[in-house]
Amino acid sequence: MPVAFPQSESGIELDILKRFFTEDEARIALNLSMLPEPARRIHRRAQRRDHHIDLSTTEKLLHNLVKKKAVHSTLARKRGKIVRLYGKLPFAVGLYEFQVDRLTRDFEYEASAYMDEAFMEDFIQEKPRQMRTIPINETILPDRAVSQYDNIRHVIENSTGPFALQNCVCRQGRELIGEQCRQTEMKQTCLALESAASQVIAENRGTKLTKQETLDFLRQAEKEGLVLQAQNTQHPVFICSCCSCCCAILSRAKKLPNPGSFLHSNYIAKIDHTRCIGCTLCLPRCPMDAISMADISNSKSTEASAGGKAKPQIAAVEPDRCIGCGLCVSACTSHAICMQRRGEVETPPKSAMGMYVKMLYGRFGFVKATALLLKAGIGLKV
Repeated sequence: MPVAFPQSESGIELDILKRFFTEDEARIALNLSMLPEPARRIHRRAQRRDHHIDLSTTEKLLHNLVKKKAVHSTLARKRGKIVRLYGKLPFAVGLYEFQVDRLTRDFEYEASAYMDEAFMEDFIQEKPRQMRTIPINETILPDRAVSQYDNIRHVIENSTGPFALQNCVCRQGRELIGEQCRQTEMKQTCLALESAASQVIAENRGTKLTKQETLDFLRQAEKEGLVLQAQNTQHPVFICSCCSCCCAILSRAKKLPNPGSFLHSNYIAKIDHTRCIGCTLCLPRCPMDAISMADISNSKSTEASAGGKAKPQIAAVEPDRCIGCGLCVSACTSHAICMQRRGEVETPPKSAMGMYVKMLYGRFGFVKATALLLKAGIGLKV
């Protein structure tokens, strides 16, 4: 798999798997591949282990797993017919997120423990990342045009839709263990687009939005101080609006000395020292505590300190902690902060499949990843 499901010392991942798979379902799941396949192919593979299993039993077990959101399932046209395909599902982004509105307190404790003990260490090493941070549009330096893939308004306006909002699984999980979000009272903050939105709407798991309502929501999310984390593709099908107190990724990244190195963004905050008045409004706005006050004399804060009684301080950004979200910019009343490119802008993969293929190469290297893709291409399990 492009996304690792690492073994922990405590074995807590086995407790998680037992929640979703019976023994019979686990036997079938062992025959699933990285790429979605029809039930007939999975059944033929399963028969090599168990000669007595029939196709109808295989289909029933797969259907049960789909209902529990324990495996990936999609529809595709094969030889003129619409066929359901089944494949392995990553723990995240995948199995955990699909438990929204069905979380239990015990599972949340197990999932959180597994992330801390084993999963996040591998997750933050992914190349490319599954998600990327998109800054607020108005915050980009005017003389350096933002890439269309980092322009959230461009993404929405050029999407064919539909759009849907669903509950945030991370906030639900925190609430189950008695922790309330300190950033927002909004519950529905995960935005689904196009095919993902169609599935959310069909399964009655969210609220359908118009394009204008979607843009209005994103403006409100920015006002609430939420970080936009989109699927790392040119046409993302989900955009999460995250906080650093609940989000499984941001809350753990914040504990690192250099979250900016692990959370992908093409941009970084830049402060104009001649405009900063030292008001400190940007400090609580930053989800990664990347901004602090520093003693610098050449700034408007010098004028603000009457008669030199107070030593002037202005905001300073720690590059290794900045994740490029742009929330500090909208908090700055003196227009002293904007976003600038970190370097050469990275263009995201065209599609989710392209992203996972790149991740496969990033995880296994050229030779092994190529071999795995060749196996998948001829219908072998990978």
